[in-house]
Amino acid sequence: MFDFSHSLFNQGISIPPDTQVIFVADLFMEDYVGGAELTSEALIKASPFKVHKVKSKLITPDLIKKNQNKFWVFGNFSELKPELIPLLVSSVRYSILEYDYK
Repeated sequence: MFDFSHSLFNQGISIPPDTQVIFVADLFMEDYVGGAELTSEALIKASPFKVHKVKSKLITPDLIKKNQNKFWVFGNFSELKPELIPLLVSSVRYSILEYDYK
């Protein structure tokens, strides 16, 4: 069965080379105006570093490997593929923001 949630023309996302921090979340303020999204946006705007937002469902092994030198911040990430967690933990520097008790 074909998965219609992915575009046939999407060659993956690219992170600008000057990005210092990759902020990963299920949703951002542009998608939903909730408490976690507003808090994330405030942190992103206040950051002295160049931040690039990526939705958790778009994270791929290739994206991780190409951006191992950047710092990653994870907000709510329930849409992250669980099989990617070992690769992330072993290859990138990261922090997790906890908005809710898990």
